[in-house]
Amino acid sequence: MTKTPPESVKLLKPVDHIVLGFAEEAALRDATAALAQAGFDGPAVHEYTAVEMHTALNAELEAAGPLASLGQDTNLAEFRRKLAADGHGWLVVHAPDDEQTAQVTDIARRFGARLAQKFTRFTIEELV
Repeated sequence: MTKTPPESVKLLKPVDHIVLGFAEEAALRDATAALAQAGFDGPAVHEYTAVEMHTALNAELEAAGPLASLGQDTNLAEFRRKLAADGHGWLVVHAPDDEQTAQVTDIARRFGARLAQKFTRFTIEELV
């Protein structure tokens, strides 16, 4: 797991990533361990505290141009920002293919993720 995400992971629309939000710290830790056991570790998993996510989304939303508001990206980022303000912790998992998506979705469900969204180039899929 990577604590400080690389510049390439943009939280407004993290293409080929699944964003997981957890209300409970213990559930986030358990999900992180399950992801590592499933082979998602190192640079594939990025952890954000509630404050880190809130701050990062604030910066990206401020920098986003007017076209960002045309799709759902901005609305979903606002929702994630609200959950972060309420104390949710976050994992952002690189899962570009269907098998990886299924594995991450299973882990999200098992550990009670409040939110799990898969971002592709053209779509955003609600997984839980």
